[in-house]
Order: sequence, then C-alpha cells, then structure tokens
Amino acid sequence: MGDLPDGRRCVRNEGSAQLGPTRRTRLTSGRSPCRGDTRSPGRARHEQSVSLSLFGHVEPNTKEAGGEATISLGADLSTRMPDLGVALPAEETEETLAAIASLRSMGPRFLVCSVDLRDGLGLVKLDAYRQASEAVSARVVLEIVVPDEQDAAISLPPVAAAARNAGLNLDSVVVSSAADLKSWQPGATRPEKPAVEEIAQAARAAFPGVRVGGGMLSTFTELNRKRPKPGLVDCVTHTTCSIVHAADDRSVMETLETIPAIIASTRAIIGNTPYRIGPSAIAARSNPYGNGLVDNSRNERTCLTDRDPRQRGLFNAAWALGYVAACAYRELEALALGATTGPLGFIHRRGGAASPYFDSVSGPTVYPAFHVMAGLALGHGRHLVETRSSEPRRIAALAWREGEGVVLWLANLTAGPLTIHMRGLGACEFKRAYSTLRRSNGPPPRRTRWTR
Repeated sequence: MGDLPDGRRCVRNEGSAQLGPTRRTRLTSGRSPCRGDTRSPGRARHEQSVSLSLFGHVEPNTKEAGGEATISLGADLSTRMPDLGVALPAEETEETLAAIASLRSMGPRFLVCSVDLRDGLGLVKLDAYRQASEAVSARVVLEIVVPDEQDAAISLPPVAAAARNAGLNLDSVVVSSAADLKSWQPGATRPEKPAVEEIAQAARAAFPGVRVGGGMLSTFTELNRKRPKPGLVDCVTHTTCSIVHAADDRSVMETLETIPAIIASTRAIIGNTPYRIGPSAIAARSNPYGNGLVDNSRNERTCLTDRDPRQRGLFNAAWALGYVAACAYRELEALALGATTGPLGFIHRRGGAASPYFDSVSGPTVYPAFHVMAGLALGHGRHLVETRSSEPRRIAALAWREGEGVVLWLANLTAGPLTIHMRGLGACEFKRAYSTLRRSNGPPPRRTRWTR
C-alpha cells in the first residue's frame, strides 16, 4: 500500500510464478510503491501484476529452421474455388487505369470500389470504376458509407442514380454507417441512425435487382460485436488485418491459423447466408481502434499501418496463398485481397513512401504476390481437391481439379527450407509433375523430395 500525491491510498498486489518441469505454478504476494494516478479523484486504486520465472530444460525446436512435411492429396470435393477480387480505392483510380494491362493479366473476378458520403470522393470516381471493371471484365462490389444520424433513404438514391448514369455494372452493394467503421466496446452507446434495418430497406429500394450485403467493412471482431440479423441481407462480409497486435514476421504468419476459427464463428452467426471476406491484407485497410492509420514512411514492421514493407516481397506471396488456402475449403462465395495499386496494392506505382528496388525499375512493375493472385484466379469455380498437410503451420496447400489433372499450390510459411514429401499422386500424375518441373526449372531442388 502506498500514498498518492494527493494523500489517497493506493494498493498494489504483485505475484510471481515459477514454472518448472512439473508445470506447477506458485504465486507469492508482495508490495511495492504505486505511481500516482489522478484519473479517479476520491477513489482508491488497486493494481495487480504477475511475474513469470521459467526454469528447467527445454529441447530446442529444430523444426523452426527447416525440416520436412508431407502433403497428401485426397478426394475431389464438391466445394468450388471461390471468386477472387481486389480493392480499387477511390484515390488509386488514375494509377490503376494507367496499369490496366497488368490488372487485366491478374484477372480479378470483381473489384471492390467505395463511395464515402462523408467526403464524396467515390462519387466522382464512378466512371473510373466502370472503365476499370470493363477493361478487366470484372464485376463491381460497391461499398457505401453513410454519415451518422443521416437518413439512408435520403442518402442512397443519389448514389444509385450516379451509378446508373456512369453505367456501372453492380454485382452487389454493401452499405455501412460511419459509426460501424470504428470499434464499439461492450456497453458503449452507438448512434441511433442509420439503423441496419433502415440501411437494408433503403439499399433495396435504391438499387433494385442488386444484391445487398451486410456485416462490417472493418474486421470480424466488430462483426461479432454487432451481429448481422438473419434474412436482412443477401450476403455477409468482413475483413481481417494481420498487424493489429504484433507486426513481426512470425506473428503475422500465425494469424493464418485464426482464419478457420473466424470462418466457423461467422458461420455460426449467419447460418447459410452467402459469405464473403475482404478486402484483407497483411496491413490495415482502416483502423477501427484509433483516429487513423499509423504512419510508416520508414518501412518498418509496425502495427495498424496501411504501409507494410512485406506487401512488396515474397513474404506476402506466401501469406496470400496461405490466406486463400485457409478460406477456400470453407465454402466462401468470394474473397478479396489487397488492392490494385497503392500501399495495399499488387501493382507498383511511384509516389508516397519509398519502395526500395521497385522505385528504380523502369516500366510497369508488379510484386511477387501479383503472380500468386493471377495464378489462383485461373481456378475460379473449379472443384477443389482435398489436401492434408502434416505441418499446416509451416506449409499451406491448395489444389483443384483441372481436366484429368490436379493443380497444386504450396507455400512455405517459414523462414527456412522445407523438404516436401508428396502423397496421393498416381504414377502418371507423378511423372507429368516431375517432367514439368524439369522443363521449367531444371532438376528438382536438392531440398525437395518427391515421393508417392
């Protein structure tokens, strides 16, 4: 117990724990002075802390630096590869149209475009959205943000009229109140308008014949706090972000392990309602927990920024494949990742923060994950083939049936080399895969072992 500067009393409990080979925990109490706190005048302050001391012998984890994994192919599944899309931010339309040939090569099935009625930028970009979508033969998912305390029945018809005048071919609209872009903790009072029921009714009236989506334009966490009402919308969506709590390489890759649980939890909430995820990326599309995104002009690994340097590297290529693999087998209708250009983009553009190496390349330039997205887009609608990984935390696998053959994608999610054993390939398939590998890359790498 200690005295605060104003004479109030402050109590601090401290605990310590020692964890040995028996895994028992011992807690002991102690006391220490408190720091002053003037946020609760007239009240006592109580603090608790726990210190952990570890002892004993721990075997080194040799798997982290490399090792082996087995990928087994199973039966053909009724589940189909979901449609893959990409965001087209309003501020990136000019750069995207300048790089339209590259975007066409990537082959997204849909573009996620936005109109934020708080600033109106998206309204003047509707024609650019149409040009880009027609150039790459992609549908348009239009996200609309309605300001708080405004009547959605008044706000949405002008957007619908502008979209029709621009000739926009809409696949669906997803309307959100501005308040729902932020995190609301339990017990907090949200603005009363516009309510989700009002938004859904107004969207159906303004966009007849167009699917109306719901959920959250932010993360699953916020969808879980404000759950969609069954039957109110035609599809449900949310995004994810891999750098909310930590931004080191290992933690970012470990976020892929949460995707199956997130999907299962959402399914428990929405039932059989069609389900979409995205646009998601390693970096943050928005920051529901603060006033804005964190500046990262120094190209560091930092939380809640929209500029993550790994977006431009092989790391994101592996992460993107791992993300799609985690989602594809779980009956998603569609999945969007990243953006066309800009901080979350797959296509490089100059401007903004420095992009080492890419800024020095003349002509159109794309990042490694671009090629992953382009290849995965070719599988849209195809039946998936069951894959089993003996080390799912270290290698991701995705496969689909293509004619008499199987297209198999693998991503090493670790920082070291892996030896891969293949199971479930027939003799003809094995010979064809081996022959293709030799023609494209020469002899199989020393660190790859083909078995069947």
